[in-house]
Amino acid sequence: MKQKIWMSVLLAMGLSFAGMAQKKERDPEEHAKKMTEKLAKKLELSEGQKTAVYEAHLELAKANKELKDERKAARQKFEATLKETLSEEQLKQLKAMREEMKEKRRAHRAER
Repeated sequence: MKQKIWMSVLLAMGLSFAGMAQKKERDPEEHAKKMTEKLAKKLELSEGQKTAVYEAHLELAKANKELKDERKAARQKFEATLKETLSEEQLKQLKAMREEMKEKRRAHRAER
């Protein structure tokens, strides 16, 4: 049972750190337009191709935004559950563990 709890904590830490690394969020239309313009330049797309590529990018960007929103809600629910379940001491330990993992990642990035 303890192993499952620790695995859940480690998974949550990984997800939280991945979320921190993300760039500024753009709306799906802006993202689709920018990506389409990039491809249009590099691939010399026709007007018909631009329209089709834009629509595909827009659909993908909207789906990605929905997934991001779902992950955010799940993360908030997870954090609330931890706060309700763990003692103050355990929460302090968890915070220390997360900080330690953050420092290890920073050190690893610096090595690259």
